[in-house]
Amino acid sequence: MAGGRIRERREIERIWERIGFRDFLNMLLIDS
Repeated sequence: MAGGRIRERREIERIWERIGFRDFLNMLLIDS
């Protein structure tokens, strides 16, 4: 379980680097 979560976190960090942290937060705000 722990290993899977670490893997997901790394993928999320990569996405943040690609699209930018602010854009990611904006997406979350729009979804909710």
